[in-house]
Amino acid sequence: MFEVVRHFIAGGILHGQTRKGLGMYEAHGTRMRSAGRTGEYLVGILISATIVAASSLFASCATIPAPLTSLRAVHALSNAEASHAIPVAVEATVVYSRGYENLLFVQDGDSALFVRHPASGALLPGDRVFIEGKTQGSFRPLVVARSITLLHHGALPIPAPVTFDELIRAQYDSRLVTVHAKVRAADLVVSPAAPIRSACLQLLMEGGHIEAYVDGDDKSALKDLLDAEVEITGVAAGKFDDKMQQTGIVLYVSKLADVRVLNHATARFWSLPVTPMDQILSGYHVQDSTQRIQVHGTITYYDPGTAVVLQDGSKSLWISTHTREPLRVGDYANATGFPEAHERMLTLTDGEI
Repeated sequence: MFEVVRHFIAGGILHGQTRKGLGMYEAHGTRMRSAGRTGEYLVGILISATIVAASSLFASCATIPAPLTSLRAVHALSNAEASHAIPVAVEATVVYSRGYENLLFVQDGDSALFVRHPASGALLPGDRVFIEGKTQGSFRPLVVARSITLLHHGALPIPAPVTFDELIRAQYDSRLVTVHAKVRAADLVVSPAAPIRSACLQLLMEGGHIEAYVDGDDKSALKDLLDAEVEITGVAAGKFDDKMQQTGIVLYVSKLADVRVLNHATARFWSLPVTPMDQILSGYHVQDSTQRIQVHGTITYYDPGTAVVLQDGSKSLWISTHTREPLRVGDYANATGFPEAHERMLTLTDGEI
């Protein structure tokens, strides 16, 4: 850009063309001086404008960050950092894809994340892909892909065996994992995005309940899973409320073959004896080792003897309580209780304020 200006000046605007080129040098000295000053003035404006434009260009180039080239680098970002739409150009392996719902999870080594991708491409677990896009804050930083290029098909990462406690703390979020559980319910559901059926399993692990969404619609196979002890391989993810607070655990499973039966149920459910409705609690037994926790925030709702809602920044929590203390909306309070989640709603039960 500066070279253009130099060439423009050297070409005669300040020398010769400013004077003789305007035809005023010898015959009209006064007008020559005026025209010369005008020409020099216009060139000065041109130079200044060019310098300003070039400076802005260089400054904008200097502020564009270099793209992140690994999932580990993206995973290391805070949500605040990821919200700046940092460029990403990474290779990774597809560990789960459900194109008709735009679900895509990728992994590279021990790092994994969720990708919002532009189209419902036919990607398969094991596909090695090159992803270009930008970061975005969410429950964990994710990538909004501009393009996804299939490089080749390869092997899946080795799934990590995990516990309920590790899952509920999101220690393996978006990674391929294996869990041991007992099947409490098995049903076919229809996707809200397309007329496609898949299986939904309610599972009981040692420590708590999780769900598994399994690609496949073999109804007869599902019946054989009830009350069975199983080993399931899938991608660990979460259920969230509208504030992106985690309210549960979900496994995304690519096929029914990834649900391996270890022990079948000792009795089929239709062969069980019929229990009178008023006696069903005779079969109820829970061993609950949930620990009491403490939170704090500003009271935004209070129904004495029923519930308190606390808010801390953008997060809020419903607390079931029997207290009838004279609390007021706007008070800052501490609360203790036992964490639960019902219908994607995060709560504390048996709360003390």
